[in-house]
Amino acid sequence: MGDSYSPQNKQQAQSLQQALKDQLLKNQIPTLVNVSKAPNTKVIHLVNQDLGKEAYKLDIEDNNITLTGENTGLFYAQTSLISLINQHGNTLPNVKIQDQPRKHYRGFMLDVARNFHSKEAVLRLLDQMAAYKMNVFHFHLSDDENWRLEIPSLPELTEIGATRCHDISETKCLMPMLGSGPEIKTQFYTVEDYKEILQYAQNRHIQIMPEFDVPGHSRAAMIAMESRYNRLKAKGKNKEAEQFRLIDPLDQTKYQSVQHYPDNAINVCIPSTYNFMEELVTQVETLHKGIQPLKDIHLGGDEIAGAWVDSPACKTLIANTPELNNINQLGEYFFNCVNGIATEHNLDMHGWGDAFIHDNQTIKMKGKLTAQVWNTVWEWQSGGRANMLANANYDVVLSNAPFLYFDHPQAPDPQERGYYWSTRYTNTEKVFGFSPANIYNNIDIYQSGKKIPDVDVKNGTLGNLPSLKANAKDHILGIEAALWSETARTDDQMEYMIYPRIIAAAERAWYEANWEKIADKNLRNQAKHQGWVEFANRIGQKELPKMDKYHDHGKDIQYRLPMVGAKIVDGKMVANTAYPGVNIQYSTNGGKSWSNYTAPVKITGTNTVQLRTISKAQRVGRETTLTIA
Repeated sequence: MGDSYSPQNKQQAQSLQQALKDQLLKNQIPTLVNVSKAPNTKVIHLVNQDLGKEAYKLDIEDNNITLTGENTGLFYAQTSLISLINQHGNTLPNVKIQDQPRKHYRGFMLDVARNFHSKEAVLRLLDQMAAYKMNVFHFHLSDDENWRLEIPSLPELTEIGATRCHDISETKCLMPMLGSGPEIKTQFYTVEDYKEILQYAQNRHIQIMPEFDVPGHSRAAMIAMESRYNRLKAKGKNKEAEQFRLIDPLDQTKYQSVQHYPDNAINVCIPSTYNFMEELVTQVETLHKGIQPLKDIHLGGDEIAGAWVDSPACKTLIANTPELNNINQLGEYFFNCVNGIATEHNLDMHGWGDAFIHDNQTIKMKGKLTAQVWNTVWEWQSGGRANMLANANYDVVLSNAPFLYFDHPQAPDPQERGYYWSTRYTNTEKVFGFSPANIYNNIDIYQSGKKIPDVDVKNGTLGNLPSLKANAKDHILGIEAALWSETARTDDQMEYMIYPRIIAAAERAWYEANWEKIADKNLRNQAKHQGWVEFANRIGQKELPKMDKYHDHGKDIQYRLPMVGAKIVDGKMVANTAYPGVNIQYSTNGGKSWSNYTAPVKITGTNTVQLRTISKAQRVGRETTLTIA
């Protein structure tokens, strides 16, 4: 391979050489370059030039390929080059590409607390994120149901908090839940697992942002630390036992979380809680050291359900703290305290939007903070919440549930996996149609039988909801799609829920479509549909075949194959799918044999036809049945 690079680009050049080698071997296509046959040798030039953060240029002209950008920009130029090789083999078209993202936060969150997902599945996910230029992996490592990261100084977090078994007392483990079964299961990422994931992400220009959800959603940590307390107290080590305890033993508060837990909120009024947080941040920072320095940490803050009302420790704290007047201020107090810990470690703290608003008003908290807004779009809690927080100088990440939560079903069908608390379904087209540019443009549905009023696009408002101030637009950092794993018990189920929706999320995170800028709603929807038709063709004809070729880390990607739609037209069966290019098969004998569908076909001898899609790897989608009258 001919190459040209400056000394500072040597590592990037070596990475590109390896990526080309891997790609050519995987696809079994002729080598792009052959140094011994000059002047036919293709020469790849790497040019280090500041084109803007993450911006790049890719120029292919006969035997010269030039990649231009700084570190991450060069990586994205490489990503685009590999994609072209994947599509065209060694006969690359002459092209000139100049590109950069609309926003610099393009994230995906994976919940591994509710149901665990293997290291190999995480690595496969990081590969796909890199392929679509996503750059933040939000790793939801703890919740009520389990704790999933080894913290060497606090072994109970995984010995107890990462174990499920049938123990009603929950002194040895947490009870089985969410379909995990009755057998003993201890599932977590070891220190070495986590470091491997960190290095893998670092090599792909993806930042790992760990999340430990506190003070609510903390049942696993609380039970684990209570086990530690009991172990040390039994040895007479009372001071050491109290060091990281997370409960006030005299607290008589009766509450219930959204997920129906009566005991899942860390007590924010005791010093040992902050000892625990300091230890946790210190240990995680150590794990990152030398691989990918910890920059951001997510500490949750959502869904605190009436805790601490009858906690003597909290009553004492309020009485002795001038800035505290009542129990409702304790969430703000906690976040200010833990943000102080983060600031001491030079970390930026993220939290769910709930933590930053009280009684419909933004809370003034100290330091640099980022709010992740998840709520539905049609209420003040979402569009209004995102704008309120940005206007109050908080950085904001958009994760609006009806469009970006992949735990919702992919179709309005009872056979599809997923919850429907926020929306009945979220298909790939809906993700593609999300508009971060004006959050209110996403309101196009009926709620509770009442039509949502049209949006005043000119002023960017809906009723009395706030518009986004001009000087606050930069506070919208970007978007993040998310998969909560209550209904995704296995790696295969996880991938079914993620793919291909993540491709549409990456598209909206990187590229601002022209239709997003159209003020007239009808014209915008028409243009959006035209954009979707092109994008759907790209998924079916380019992106899914690319996933079919991917076989790393033990298996293929188990993406969701689309369903088949069919009808009889002029005496012949016509069939299609959401993604043109995906192969369709049909059976007229109850599934005993299958034929490939390539054109309208006359059906005889039966009044029912079964249809399905099939991938190049011979995986089949869910069957549908056409009944012929």
